Amino acid sequence: MYNNGAGSNILTVRENNLSLIIRLMHRAKICTRAQLAEATGLKQATITYIINDMMDWGLVAETGAARGKLNRRSMGIQLKNEYYRILGIRLSRRYIGLGLFDIAGENLVSREITSEDRLTPDQAFNIIRKESEALLSAQPGIKLLGVGAAIPGPLNMSTGQIEMISDMPGWEKINFANELKKIFDAPVFVDQDANCGVLGEYWYGDVSGHKDILYVAAGHGVGAGIIIDGNLYSGALGTSGEIGHMSIDY
Repeated sequence: MYNNGAGSNILTVRENNLSLIIRLMHRAKICTRAQLAEATGLKQATITYIINDMMDWGLVAETGAARGKLNRRSMGIQLKNEYYRILGIRLSRRYIGLGLFDIAGENLVSREITSEDRLTPDQAFNIIRKESEALLSAQPGIKLLGVGAAIPGPLNMSTGQIEMISDMPGWEKINFANELKKIFDAPVFVDQDANCGVLGEYWYGDVSGHKDILYVAAGHGVGAGIIIDGNLYSGALGTSGEIGHMSIDY
């Protein structure tokens, strides 16, 4: 298993321990409580306590006997994927992509809506509302845990506003997260598309497990996503990877 950082047995940081355990289980697919204890540095009693809570919440299921350390038989556990969903949104100049994922990161269904003309904010958010309703209504009984959106930059992370998208007039100063919060009753996370790209490679790509990654996205613009020592590096304003907006000889 990958160790994404040390845990803590202090009660006040239980939420951080929970997040760490979910990330490790997400990557391992199937693991044991003992493996989680070894990877996090947490006491096995703490792991057991947190996993029991996660089972009560419907987040974790036991998979049966698994081979543990020194060939000992242990109970395998994994994230439970039947009930919770994540909605992913990709905004581009001529299309909007939407995908519904389970908490293990598997894409269950996706749609792409293209346009001959540049999408205005009103057009884009109307498409997002309509298509997301269709995706969610096709899976009754599920709970939407959160919404993540990848958008062209530069995105000012301190204000949450798009500073400028070349060849997309009308998007300046749009707070994408605030607009999505008007549509969804779930937590919303928005980042620049190259940052989302490097995180995708970090979790699912050929470089998964590497702690230092540079991801370059080149299309209508040029941007980069940067991971250093396992953490996304985005700078003070969130624009550190905006290669296409750097002044070389001002």
